[in-house]
Amino acid sequence: MTDDRTITYAEALREGLAEAVRHDPSVYLLGEGIDDPGSFFGTTRGIAAEHGADRVIEMPVSENALTGIAVGAAMCGDRPVMQVHRVEFALLAFEQLVNNAAKTHYASNGQHKVPLVLRMIVGRGWGQGPQHSQSLETVFAHVPGLKVIMPTLPADAKGMLISAIADDNPVISIEHRWLYNTNGSVPEGYAPRQIERPEIVSPGSDATVVATSYMTLEAIRAAEALDRQGCSVEVIDMRVLRPLDMTPILESVRKTGRLLVVDTGWVSYGLGSEVVASVATECFGQLAVPPQRAGLADHPTPSSRGLVPGFYPDSLSIAAAVGIDLPFQFFPLQMMVTARRPPVLDQVLGWVGHGISLKQVPGGGFVIGGGWPGHGDPENYQTHLMPGSMAKSARTVVDLFPSLASVPIVRGWVGIEAFCEDELQIIGPVSSPDGLFLATGFSGHGFAIGPGV
Repeated sequence: MTDDRTITYAEALREGLAEAVRHDPSVYLLGEGIDDPGSFFGTTRGIAAEHGADRVIEMPVSENALTGIAVGAAMCGDRPVMQVHRVEFALLAFEQLVNNAAKTHYASNGQHKVPLVLRMIVGRGWGQGPQHSQSLETVFAHVPGLKVIMPTLPADAKGMLISAIADDNPVISIEHRWLYNTNGSVPEGYAPRQIERPEIVSPGSDATVVATSYMTLEAIRAAEALDRQGCSVEVIDMRVLRPLDMTPILESVRKTGRLLVVDTGWVSYGLGSEVVASVATECFGQLAVPPQRAGLADHPTPSSRGLVPGFYPDSLSIAAAVGIDLPFQFFPLQMMVTARRPPVLDQVLGWVGHGISLKQVPGGGFVIGGGWPGHGDPENYQTHLMPGSMAKSARTVVDLFPSLASVPIVRGWVGIEAFCEDELQIIGPVSSPDGLFLATGFSGHGFAIGPGV
C-alpha cells in the first residue's frame, strides 16, 4: 500500500465501498439514488458495473421500509450498507434504528447482531434551508447501541467506512456535504482505520480545540493562523461520537489548560456540552479558563445567503474564541470582537477629506476611523468602514506618521463602531509585536489604526 496518492473525499469513500464489496460477498449497497448518474455524490459510481446489480440495489423512496429491510437482512447474516441523501430522511426511519437496530443485540441476549451501516449527509448546501441543511449527529449519538462516526479526512473516509462495514454493530456514518471535494493522502487497497476514539490532527501546547467533521478543517486553519501569532493550538478531530472515548481530549486539556469544542450542530444539548461536562468533571483543576463551546445558534438553519454569515462557525470565529483569552491580542478579519475601551483620548485630529478622524491614544497607538463625509465625525465617535483595500490612504497615514511604517497592513472587512461608553467593538485585524495594528477599508472610505488592548 502507498500513502502518497492524493484523491478527494468522495473518491476515498467510493474506494472504501468498492474494497468492502470486493472483500466480503455478504456486503452490498442499497438506497436511493445510488445507481443514478449522480451516484450519491460520486461515491457509488462504477461499483454496480463491476459487481452487478445484486450488489448495488436502487430502492424506492420509503426510508422506514428500507431500513426495516436492511435491519432484517443484517440479522440474517448480511452486511448491508444503506444510504440516504440527507440526515432528515433518516428521521423517517428513526424508530427502526432506535428500537430495532440499536437494541436487537441486547434484547436477544447476544444471540443476534445487526452489522448495518447507514450513510447520511449533514451540513449546509446551496440554500436548502431548515429541512435539508441540518446537522443532527447528536440525535443518533444519544442512543446506546448505535455507533456514530464522522470522518473528516479522506484517508479516514475510506478507512473508517471499511471498518464500519466490518463491525458487528449498527454504525451511523455521517458525512458533511462540504467535505466531498476536499483532497488528502489515501492508502490504496483494503485499508481499515480505527473507529474507537478521537485523534490529534495538529499538535499544540497552548490551547485545545476539539472539532467534528468539516469544523475540523476550519479549526486547522485557525490553528495555523494562531501559530503565526505565537499561539500553539492542538486540534483534535472527534471522528467517533459514540462510543465517546475522552482519553485523548483529557490528556490534551491537562497539557494546555484551555478547551474549545466546535460542533457542526447546535450548541445547546450538542456534542460540545458532553465534552465540556466530561472535561469539567475529570480535570477541572487543570483548566486555566472556563471551557467554551461553538456551533449553531438555537435557530433553524437559514436558506437565504444573506442570513448565513455569522450563523456557522469558521476559522475566524474559532481563532477569536481561542485567542481572546491568551496573553496577546488577536483580532481576526471578519469577526466582531468586544474589547475594553482604550484610555481616554487626549487629542483628536480631524481629517476632513473623507470624513476621517484620527484619535491618538495615550500610551501608544492611534485609532483612525473613516467613512463617507460625516460618518467619521469625532464628536460622536461613530465610524463606518467598507470592505476591500485602501492601500493608498494607508500609505498616506504612514507618510504623516513615520513611526507607523512597521505596522502590518491587513486588508479585508474592517471597522470600528460604538467607540464610546465601556466597549470598543472591532471588526478587524491581527496584532503586531509592538501592539499596533493597521487595517484598511474600501478604497477612499476609511481604515483603522489602533493599539493592542
